[in-house]
Amino acid sequence: MRTKTVIRPYSLLIVTILSDPAEEARSWTGPGEDTVRERYLAAFARVLPGLPPEELRFRMRGILAVAAVDRLEAHQQPSPGCTSPVAGEAARRWAITFLTAAMSAPPTRT
Repeated sequence: MRTKTVIRPYSLLIVTILSDPAEEARSWTGPGEDTVRERYLAAFARVLPGLPPEELRFRMRGILAVAAVDRLEAHQQPSPGCTSPVAGEAARRWAITFLTAAMSAPPTRT
């Protein structure tokens, strides 16, 4: 399937970028990505006004990480003895429930 072969390398790249501590790996996207990220952050900040900016950024990275890992797993062959990831509508519903809870939780008190 063509989609599988295209998505898998991109998912690997996203996971690498999200997990690599080197600035060179995290900043490869340039100003276009910065603009999009800032628009998303501004939109979430409007609907989550009590959330500190640092925590909002952390939660946004969490959304990206969950989505990237899910897509990566969905397009890999399962390990022996492991069930394959659920794809389709069920996985989308679970992701929406999980990520909605993560984003709408009250601010963490430190």
